[in-house]
Amino acid sequence: MDIRELLLPEFKFELKKIRATLERVPETKLEYQPHEKSMAIGKLAAHLARLPYFIVPIIELPEFDSATSGHPRLVMESTAQLLQAFDEYADKGLRILATVDDATLLQPWKLLSKGTIFL
Repeated sequence: MDIRELLLPEFKFELKKIRATLERVPETKLEYQPHEKSMAIGKLAAHLARLPYFIVPIIELPEFDSATSGHPRLVMESTAQLLQAFDEYADKGLRILATVDDATLLQPWKLLSKGTIFL
């Protein structure tokens, strides 16, 4: 069994859960923070909507520096806009995961920020 065959069902399961969560973000309370050190719910929702995208650089690149990626930040303007962005990211993630081979998935990979290795 290929690694992607193990990953795809889990990825699809998580996508459903993320979408269900995003559908429930209240548009009228995007600035809500449960604590002063917490991220505002609108910013957190935008981050969550972008998560499926990150499978693309994980598969295509040997490393990813979040500070210099050049990928624009997503800003939540409405639930519909956020869900549309999420669906596009999810589709890209699913397409690349469905075609990747084991050799690619077994390559070393790094997550960095400003050159500092996090993973």
